[in-house]
Amino acid sequence: MNYTARLTDFLIPCVDIEGGRATTPALMPGLDDPWDPLQIVRSYTGIGIRRVFFDVSDGWSDMRSILPLVATAREWNIDALVSMANGKLRSSEDAARLVAEGARAVSVSTAVVESPDLVAETARVVGPDHMMGVVNSRTDDRGRIAYVHGGQVSTGSEVSEFARYLVRLGIRLILANSVDREGTGTGYDHVLTRTVAEKAGVPVIASGGAGSVDHLHDGLAEGSATYVLANKMLHEGRVPLNEVHDQPLTRDPKNAA
Repeated sequence: MNYTARLTDFLIPCVDIEGGRATTPALMPGLDDPWDPLQIVRSYTGIGIRRVFFDVSDGWSDMRSILPLVATAREWNIDALVSMANGKLRSSEDAARLVAEGARAVSVSTAVVESPDLVAETARVVGPDHMMGVVNSRTDDRGRIAYVHGGQVSTGSEVSEFARYLVRLGIRLILANSVDREGTGTGYDHVLTRTVAEKAGVPVIASGGAGSVDHLHDGLAEGSATYVLANKMLHEGRVPLNEVHDQPLTRDPKNAA
C-alpha cells in the first residue's frame, strides 16, 4: 500500500567520529560547536530525521566515548547505527552493551572476514534486527568486488556473494556503499544497490555519491534502496537542511527495517 511520507523518513545522515568528536567540522548554520556530534544530530532532528549512522574510527577499547552519544540519540527518538573501527568486533558482550545503551544496530564489515563466527554469535546474542552489514564496493574488470578495512582490502568476492554471506551470518540490514563514488556528489550506484537488494532479500541502504536531493529520491526509486545515506552533502552544507525538510515521498514501506 502506498502512503505519503517524507524523504527524511528514509534519509540516514552519517557522522564520522573519533574520540567522541566529529572528524571534520559541520558547516550547517547555527552550531555553537561544529565538532560536537550531538549538536550535529540535533540539527538533523530539526528536519525530522529518524536515523543516523555514527562511523567511529576508534577501537572497541575506546567505546566509552560513543555510549553517551547513542544514549542521547535514543532519548531524542533517533535510531543510531554504529560502526566501530571499520566494522570490527571485539566481543558479542561489547556489541550487546552498545545496543543496551541505545544503539539500534551494530555495523560489521571487516569482522565478517576476520571473525565470521563472532559475527554469527553476536547476531544471535543481540538479535539480527540489531545488526547491519556493510558491503564496500569497488569496480574492476571482474565487476563489483566487496572490500573491507574501510574499503582498502579486497575480499575477492563479488558484492552479491558477499551480501548473501552477510545474510547467512544472521544480518538483516545491509549498507551498500560505492567506494568509487564516495565524496563525488555524482549520485549513487543504482546497479549496486539493486543487486544487493535483489540477491540478499533484506533492506538495503544506498551509500556513496549523494550530492543532491534528487539523488536521494533516485536512490529509493531507481536503486531499489530502502534507505539512503548522506554524508558530505549535508555535513559540509552543500545542500541546506531546509531543502530536505518536509520533502514529500510516496513509496511502499514494506521493506523498511
